[in-house]
Amino acid sequence: MIIKYLSYAEKKIKSQIDNPELDENIKKSLSSKIDNLLDLKEKIDFQLKSPDEKQASRIEWIASLRKRGNLKESRLKAISLYDKIRETLPYLEVLNRNDRLKDLIDLCHKELELIDFSGLSFGDNHISLDLISPLFESLLKTDESSIHPEAIVKIRELFEEFKEVLTT
Repeated sequence: MIIKYLSYAEKKIKSQIDNPELDENIKKSLSSKIDNLLDLKEKIDFQLKSPDEKQASRIEWIASLRKRGNLKESRLKAISLYDKIRETLPYLEVLNRNDRLKDLIDLCHKELELIDFSGLSFGDNHISLDLISPLFESLLKTDESSIHPEAIVKIRELFEEFKEVLTT
């Protein structure tokens, strides 16, 4: 619905630009508004995609950057971290008795959002390792016999992935 409204606004502005009596400065201003609308439509369209569709777009972007020789390792690591978070979140949710893992889960969601909202410049903006390390360390110090073994494996893998991404 929002995209339709933005498209409608874009058409209205374009029809104003076509007015031959319009001052050039006003035409430039309207053209700038169209550019802003197109950028906004693109960003909204991306946010409406599923996590898998977003990852596919990022993977496609990486392939494009690789062809041009502009690939940064941080982008590959961000994709890997995104996948690992999504893979591990269900295990964290299972262990989230009495909301004791709420902060860790919230930070994982925050990292997903940072990657999602970074657009094509993903990989450079992350949460702090200082924020997330104590939460993982506290969880991994608990009596491991009380935690599902498969969950421990996933959580350790995710913590290692975070350390890899956030320390380089």
